[in-house]
Amino acid sequence: MIRQANTRFATAFLTLRSFQLQKQNLNNMFSSEKWNKSKFAKKKQAMNRAKEQTTVAFSHVEDIYKDFYDIIDKRWDVQLHQPLHATDYFLNPEFFYNDPDEMAQVVEDIEGFYDSITKLTNSNGIEDEILKELVIYKKVDEIFSIPAAKMERTLISLAEWWGLYGASTPNLQKLAIKILSLTCSSSGCERN
Repeated sequence: MIRQANTRFATAFLTLRSFQLQKQNLNNMFSSEKWNKSKFAKKKQAMNRAKEQTTVAFSHVEDIYKDFYDIIDKRWDVQLHQPLHATDYFLNPEFFYNDPDEMAQVVEDIEGFYDSITKLTNSNGIEDEILKELVIYKKVDEIFSIPAAKMERTLISLAEWWGLYGASTPNLQKLAIKILSLTCSSSGCERN
């Protein structure tokens, strides 16, 4: 999985590429055939729903789960409820098109998405264009509707997908590629 390179930054990219190439093998390693065939494996449930089910399951136990919820919420809010994460989730066609009605109901994601647009665009004119183009993305119009675009939502990298199929929304495409090409890195915290 890990291949050494001349710099530690290149090593990170090579490792991520190896993970992508070995995705199916990694999935096989961590999930059973029984799980893959179950109805639950095909549902993408949110953290809130999991917490609700835990509450119901342990309702007979006196508030034992509340301490765990506090830990989960603290970690969840600090790391995952950020505008950039919401935008990444919103612009990911695999998640967005899987259940657009559910996506539209997740207010924090939509607010985070609009916050990111405001922060990452240089002018109100571009922001307005992105909002107009967003209608095309939401309705699966133009290039987003072709069979290849639908099929490859889960097969290629997100930035590559936007590069191939986002041409009918050039401003949104540019923003999506900019955001979805970002990699997680601790290099900003390290001494170089």
